[in-house]
Amino acid sequence: MAVPLEISLRGVEPHEETLKAEIERLAEKLGRLYDKIMNLRVVVEAPPGHKRHGRTHKVSVEVLLPQKKKIIANREHRESGAHEEMTFALREAFDAARRQLEEYSRRQSGEVKAHEAPPHGRVSRLFPDRDYGYIAASGGYEVYFHRNSVLEGGFDRLEVGSEVRFTEEAGDKGPQASTVRPAGKHHI
Repeated sequence: MAVPLEISLRGVEPHEETLKAEIERLAEKLGRLYDKIMNLRVVVEAPPGHKRHGRTHKVSVEVLLPQKKKIIANREHRESGAHEEMTFALREAFDAARRQLEEYSRRQSGEVKAHEAPPHGRVSRLFPDRDYGYIAASGGYEVYFHRNSVLEGGFDRLEVGSEVRFTEEAGDKGPQASTVRPAGKHHI
């Protein structure tokens, strides 16, 4: 589907046709990603600046979606003379708009990312005289931990049965916890 497109180029005269072609290509990609785009407005601006010090190109991509929802991505890039740098800011802005559009599309279809809870378990064995213990992880296996991996000096407050959250990593002799956080009064 062809996306209704508004292009505004300011101060980029020598490269207008190339930029327009790139904008049309990037707009077509967005249209293939999400076919309900109502309008797409792109502004590329290169304010006057001293050639020796370069100019900052400003790019704004505004995507109008159904129900008056808008996605806006703005990027700036300092020019040092190369034409490719102008299109760099343009591509960055379109990439940011694409990421926002993908997230919007996922929410619309009910595919929202679920954040995993950190692994948790209970202290199953504790050896305070040797500064280590084991956690019975909720997955049915044991994870080794050392006194130094327990946050906030909490090793001495732990006892068999204490609930903990932990970050697991592979150790020389099996799974081990790099950090252990006592769960406190709140259950996991």
